[in-house]
Amino acid sequence: MARNDHFDTVADWTQAAGLVDFEPRRPALSTPYGLAPVTVRVAGQEARSYALGPVPDPDDIDGRSPAVVVWHESDRVYLVASGQLEAETLLRIAASLYD
Repeated sequence: MARNDHFDTVADWTQAAGLVDFEPRRPALSTPYGLAPVTVRVAGQEARSYALGPVPDPDDIDGRSPAVVVWHESDRVYLVASGQLEAETLLRIAASLYD
């Protein structure tokens, strides 16, 4: 494989931490995935939930905004999204990861 000076490959987040100046939990909770974030909890972890957008006009090229639930646990970021399911359903799906 040819070397690319714009990319580095690492085995895990611990190695990557020395290459970047952020932690995954910060972008997980601060990156907007919709218009009105709601603070929720998933398995005791702080999370953000975004509602499913309205059904767009037929000529809208962007389509419907998906419902999103995003949270972090330690060095892992989780994101569950759907263009059809409501955010409440995504919260149940997110919680089921811990059952």
